[in-house]
Amino acid sequence: MSVCPIGANHNALALYDRNTGKRIDLADKEAVIGLMDGRNIHNNPKNKTDMSLLTQMLKLSDSASEQAVADEVSALIALRDKQKSEIASLQAENGTLRQRITVFEEKEKENNRNRAVALVDEAVKDGRIDASGREAWLKDLERDFDNTSVRLSSIARRGSIVAQVVPAGGNAGAVTLRDMSFRDILKADRLKELKADKELYRQKFREAYGHEPA
Repeated sequence: MSVCPIGANHNALALYDRNTGKRIDLADKEAVIGLMDGRNIHNNPKNKTDMSLLTQMLKLSDSASEQAVADEVSALIALRDKQKSEIASLQAENGTLRQRITVFEEKEKENNRNRAVALVDEAVKDGRIDASGREAWLKDLERDFDNTSVRLSSIARRGSIVAQVVPAGGNAGAVTLRDMSFRDILKADRLKELKADKELYRQKFREAYGHEPA
């Protein structure tokens, strides 16, 4: 702005009142003071309308001061920032949980695969299924482990030829245990006898559960 009248200075600026559209006479002392002390801004009806809208939106009384409005806006901004931080924290936690679930599911699938291999190999060994059908049984176990394992266990085992040729009173105990499955040994209550042969016990346990005994 220039405090000298228009025409006395070619670089002077002409200011206009926003409300009336009239040029402000910079030679008028009152007008110049009004520009500097902000009275035109405070007396602007538009600003009063904006304040009324703000108080309504913030659910404040119509007589609320500018400081009260500013405090309420600051509180809303703080709440927004807090919620953003909480959302980011929850998203990070959700990502961590998803990773853990994925790891758990993969581990469970691997355990089921090992158990399936042990069950099928046992069934092939004791003659319940033919070796040529091994892969088909493994696929069935992968799709539905529980029901397929029940079907597999319901197939009758072939009798042991070794048990038939060992003479009565001979050393048939160890041979019979080696020919029996771990489940049959448990049913026959011969686990203690099996544990006497540590290597055979580990072999039978591994065939039944897919891992070494603890």
